[in-house]
Amino acid sequence: MFVEDMEKLFNFEQIYENYLKVRENMLGIDLGPAFALDNDALEVLLGKFRDRKQNYPDLAFWLLFDLRKWDIAESGGEEEVFGQKFSTLKSFLRLVHPDYLVPYLQWGQAAYQVNAKRLIKPEPMRSSYRVSIPMKVKNGEYHWFSQHVTVTQVDTEGRLMSHLNTYYREGRWSAHNLRPFEGCLQLNDNLENTVLEHNLFQMMAPYILDEFTNKELELLKKYAAGLSGNDILEEKKWSKHTLHEYNSNVLKKAKHIFQFDFRNAKEFALYCKDRSFIS
Repeated sequence: MFVEDMEKLFNFEQIYENYLKVRENMLGIDLGPAFALDNDALEVLLGKFRDRKQNYPDLAFWLLFDLRKWDIAESGGEEEVFGQKFSTLKSFLRLVHPDYLVPYLQWGQAAYQVNAKRLIKPEPMRSSYRVSIPMKVKNGEYHWFSQHVTVTQVDTEGRLMSHLNTYYREGRWSAHNLRPFEGCLQLNDNLENTVLEHNLFQMMAPYILDEFTNKELELLKKYAAGLSGNDILEEKKWSKHTLHEYNSNVLKKAKHIFQFDFRNAKEFALYCKDRSFIS
């Protein structure tokens, strides 16, 4: 399918309403004054990024996201990459590849929920979230960008107030060289990052599991437990056609969620088990 066709098949405004407004209502309230970094320290940090060509020559663009306003507070470099200024968060999101917009928002919301549920207390400049996304550059092509989200300000309760997003080019996006789309949380201290990874996957699991019917989830759990297709046919007394239909539906949904063609339903089930989406 051509990119132009894909862009016609989704409703950007509806997606924005479903995910961004829910997130705004849940997290953008009752934030106290900045505990760290203070505003002077933040201004010093931003001054370095305003002169990014001198200080960070490999950086493609950057933005500061303010959770109190739930929008972009400042940005730089995007005009050279995309041919436009990011006046709002919407203007940024409109450039994300349409197939990746919902997964991108879901993973981002899951990362916020790790903080909102107090599973971690992030420290400014020591806590980060990373994900790679394809975005449309000014020549009309989609290119991969590695997004690094670094906590800049928290209030006295450890709630996020702002974060700095930095973006680095990773090459042209191609439908022939894909990997499962997923995010990564990291703390630059002695805490085991596998704990953060588990917390993020735990927050993401409902988005994934809600896509599947009870019978499809049952099938995935059986594959994850090591059963083969023949084992399942014998246990469930299904026809081969029925199993094939379930497998096909599972793989279609897996492609929608992760933007990756898993070889078969069992491979997807094992991937979900490894990520703790299913047990």
